[in-house]
Amino acid sequence: MKRLRFINQKEIIIIVSNFYFNRKSHKQDIIKFSKAIGSNTRFEILKLLKETKEEYSITSLANKLKQTEANISSQIKTLEKVGLITTTYKPGNHGVSKMVSCNFDKLVIEF
Repeated sequence: MKRLRFINQKEIIIIVSNFYFNRKSHKQDIIKFSKAIGSNTRFEILKLLKETKEEYSITSLANKLKQTEANISSQIKTLEKVGLITTTYKPGNHGVSKMVSCNFDKLVIEF
């Protein structure tokens, strides 16, 4: 992650790996990002992926977080849209499995 210089102490800055949001950023982008990390389930998904540094299937995430696969799949779509996670498909026991991994090194929100 690159180091950033802060010119104005009153500037609101959100840094996610290669993401950089501040008051001058597009308002809708900041709102989408904030909503993506604002859900308890999505927060738990990000926390699990970051702490374990492992790739999980939708099924394994659902089991680990005691949620339905449909709910986890929906939450994953939201996180993927803002770039916080990466998904890939791998052969599984019954077809293909959607695999999920963390797409950031560090999440920092500074006010």
